[in-house]
Amino acid sequence: MPNEPARTQRCCFATTVVGAVLGCCWGVSLASETGAGRGSAISVETRAELIVAVGGTSAETVLVPAAHVVAGDVLSFTLEIRNNGTASVQDYSFESAIPEHMIYIADSAVAPGAIVAFSVDGGNTFDEPVNLRVRSPGGELRGARPADYTHIRWTLRNRLNAGSIAFARFRARVVG
Repeated sequence: MPNEPARTQRCCFATTVVGAVLGCCWGVSLASETGAGRGSAISVETRAELIVAVGGTSAETVLVPAAHVVAGDVLSFTLEIRNNGTASVQDYSFESAIPEHMIYIADSAVAPGAIVAFSVDGGNTFDEPVNLRVRSPGGELRGARPADYTHIRWTLRNRLNAGSIAFARFRARVVG
């Protein structure tokens, strides 16, 4: 999968479901601006894997590289946050877009010791799901659903020491 440098603390994803080829940002290096001290260098690497049922049942699954996907497939996205710098980082925040042509799967965004927030406006604002609102086609405000989410933000509550790694994960379903 291609490498693509990020200019902010956001990980980007480009998804094409015609022909079912998935492309993601891999090995994205980010210069931390949020909670970073001098000498810190945070990198975020994202891995997308297809969740495949073993033996035809959903009771047991395995993860395989997500080279080709089709509508209905569920992918697991794992973000590896690494402090390559010489200083520890406190309250570090990083964001990930929900890939185009995909719908976030409710309650799947996790990271030990992190606060998770979501955006429904392209990553401009973030909040807890209970506080998110979107306009219906009729113009009324309604509570946002996971299908409305465009981005996820994780804020690490624990210090990320120099040389340390943290992990975050979420799942999304490919739509046709």
